[in-house]
Amino acid sequence: MRDILLDCKDELKRAEHLVFVSMKYSRTVDVIRSIIKRLISVYQLLIDALLKYKQDEGEDFEMPKTYGLKTQLIRKYFQDDETVMKELDFYFYLNKLLRAKFESFNEYRRHVNMKLTLDGKEVTIDYDTVLEYYKRSMNFFKYIIKTYLNEEELEDY
Repeated sequence: MRDILLDCKDELKRAEHLVFVSMKYSRTVDVIRSIIKRLISVYQLLIDALLKYKQDEGEDFEMPKTYGLKTQLIRKYFQDDETVMKELDFYFYLNKLLRAKFESFNEYRRHVNMKLTLDGKEVTIDYDTVLEYYKRSMNFFKYIIKTYLNEEELEDY
């Protein structure tokens, strides 16, 4: 589990660079989509870490290959953890964002944004939105470390 969380920490560093450096200089929807892809990778690594935690705790199951099946196991084993359930729903939301058709507005300007329609509602994703998504992912990473792995060196990130 610890190795998976170290990989997750590296992925968060890459997302941080996209949010605070790449977005500042390029201001394109492609960067917004890249940030969302990185955050999905972070959540996938956290899902793997939680399942590994359950295996280390003595639960006997075969690790599924797809994230659809992995998330079903997360719902089964962590149904009492409200934070994990909310973040799992957020993971599905990020996947929906990435698959939806979108339009670019104000590219190469401060207020670059991506407009798309999800479940009949128009959604606008801009820099401030992806910054909030990044912070939420970081907080979930810290929650997993604090709750399931008491390792000081990973908490300092």
